[in-house]
Amino acid sequence: MAEKNAAESKLKPELMQRIEELPDATGVYLFKDTEGRVLYIGKAKSLKNRVKSHFMRGDEFGTDSFIVNRTDKISFITTDSEIEALLLESELIKQNKPRYNVKLQDDKSFPYLVITNEEFPRVLIHRIRAGAELQNYRSHFGPYTDVTAIKQTLNFLLRPFPVCSCKTPRRKRTRPCLKHQLKKCSAPCVGAIKQANYLKNISNIELFLEGKKKDLIDELREQMQVASERLEFETAALLRDQVWTLEKAIINQKVISSELSISLGLHELQEALELSELPARIEAFDISNISGTDPTGSMILFINGQPLKSGYRQFKIRTVPEPNDVAMMGEVIERRYNRLVKEQKQLPNLIIVDGGKPQLNIAKRILAELNLTTIPIVGLAKRFEHVFKPDAPDPIIISPDSPALFLLQRIRDEAHRFALRYHHILRKKRVISKKRRPAVVPTFH
Repeated sequence: MAEKNAAESKLKPELMQRIEELPDATGVYLFKDTEGRVLYIGKAKSLKNRVKSHFMRGDEFGTDSFIVNRTDKISFITTDSEIEALLLESELIKQNKPRYNVKLQDDKSFPYLVITNEEFPRVLIHRIRAGAELQNYRSHFGPYTDVTAIKQTLNFLLRPFPVCSCKTPRRKRTRPCLKHQLKKCSAPCVGAIKQANYLKNISNIELFLEGKKKDLIDELREQMQVASERLEFETAALLRDQVWTLEKAIINQKVISSELSISLGLHELQEALELSELPARIEAFDISNISGTDPTGSMILFINGQPLKSGYRQFKIRTVPEPNDVAMMGEVIERRYNRLVKEQKQLPNLIIVDGGKPQLNIAKRILAELNLTTIPIVGLAKRFEHVFKPDAPDPIIISPDSPALFLLQRIRDEAHRFALRYHHILRKKRVISKKRRPAVVPTFH
């Protein structure tokens, strides 16, 4: 208890408060220094307990370590599962390359997926210390951050490509083991498979782990076609099942990656704009005013990083006769939120206007007149992709490869597309109406 109290006394009050505010949920946490640089990234089943443990224990990651002393801010992202946390942790480490993610684990062992160099190679999970020799293996993949995820990957690969994963070297058996009965091993120990066919499975596993999934699927399709032409239907069916299994895995992986990118974008946007809450409901506005005719405005709605098209709204400009994008933006903002206030409907967590300071200032003034000053609002200027806040003299510059900027650009582009679409509809109607207008018949006196 005394050690715990001593540890707590060394923490900044705001850091202690931040730790207490962390949720008891699965996710990823980031330690940052005073300049916002990421020092360390970790995952946790319980964010609150895991982060607190870093500051309370007295080992190399305790209160006297560099990382704890240099931590000025703690960010976190919650996930729906530990697997999502693992994937997100890996992605964030690749993006940020935190200094201490490597240094703190130099003396620890890492899980690798290795393929032995034998007549019938085995695929194994081995923990290997950093810097250890790996040349004795046919191939190796890693290091990975979580052995559970590797086990899941290996179990998946053994379904389409059954090979030996026994810890002990191959020896003669009188009957195959349980893994063969589960169709996760081709039982080379009892001579149930030829070496050439077995090595094909090994090569396919290596292609998959090297990230050459498309090449692997194309190769299997070619083999399936050849087998079918030779009337080797059993072989063709096996290859077909292998292709289907791999394609399903790739689709699932893309879905997970997409979902993580959206989740990450929202959290990074919250941090970059210093928002008090996650911008789960974003409304964005754009004006289309081509050649000074048929000016229109658009409002699009994004919920949890995804467009909700039933919430989109179109505006035909009514009160601004001259080409003036700034005044038109003011009209659209006023009409939208004056109506929401009157109807007592849900307000957004963030408003985005297409443009720089002029568009932002008029939108801020309109919101103030409607007593909606608590809604965060930003402007996104196209030229340099700078983000403006009403009271900040300088723009917020978000990294070009940041998911937050990608999300902002996606929202801005969708608002522009929607406004342009409505503008084209109105212009087309005007042209058609003009063509249908009856000709004036001259009157002779």
